[in-house]
Amino acid sequence: MEPERPDDYTPFSAAAVDYPGALWSAALGSNYTVANRPASAAINKIIIHVAQGTYAGTIGWFKDPRAKVSAHYVVRSSDGQITQTVREKDIAWHVRGANTNTIGIEHEGWVDNASWFTDQMYRASAALTRNIADRYGIPKTRANILAHSEMPGNDHTDPGPHWDWAKYMSYVTGGSGNPHTPESVCESGHKVIDSQALGSAATVYLLYNAATGGNCVATIKHTSLGTATPVSAFLEVQGSARITDSGSFSYYAGPVRAAAPDKCVKWGGSAGGSTYTSPFEHCG
Repeated sequence: MEPERPDDYTPFSAAAVDYPGALWSAALGSNYTVANRPASAAINKIIIHVAQGTYAGTIGWFKDPRAKVSAHYVVRSSDGQITQTVREKDIAWHVRGANTNTIGIEHEGWVDNASWFTDQMYRASAALTRNIADRYGIPKTRANILAHSEMPGNDHTDPGPHWDWAKYMSYVTGGSGNPHTPESVCESGHKVIDSQALGSAATVYLLYNAATGGNCVATIKHTSLGTATPVSAFLEVQGSARITDSGSFSYYAGPVRAAAPDKCVKWGGSAGGSTYTSPFEHCG
């Protein structure tokens, strides 16, 4: 795919994009089919792709007359930025015979390199999928949110073995499997400022309360819910001792709280055999 960044990005316009907050960069007209969905055909599935290329390169490829492919959306790895390239009413060319009834979402990266699948990408893509599903009445299940590799008549392997379906679907459904959220664990006023997936078992979150200057860390489980399994969360203010909540918990570890005026913090946690320790960061 060509690496150049397209020069026709535009901010949100109601006339140009279907998902608020997306950028618009149109695919070449010969790479998709103009239609009038859902009046002309029901939209009942959302297809997850990995591009085997960069964000800008993928968007650029959809403009190339040689491509003969497109997707409705492309999601960037580093920050979850989304660009729409084909209107949802139109038929993108991404799953051969199943194009007519589907929405295609491409993700920057390569199937054999899990580092491209950032939490920011998962969250942004899941929010997009949830929005599409709500608008078209698509059930938020794996029967309707599918991998490219799961579609009949297709020979692709994406999104591949490193795509964390448990994590992704928990974000799509709003984390409904676990009744606790990082905000509810850390209590009123705290907002998530950073997070890190612990495999598919859990996600550890760093939250901050702007009114009080307080930091809070919580590890929210995604699997073995209701069963006590080893989970931990910690917070360390630079120059002070680390505070850790560690044990066998059914839903979460934490909250671990500390104020850090004019100081950096180190934070992290563990679950399901995965651990994360941040550098000192988010300095006051």
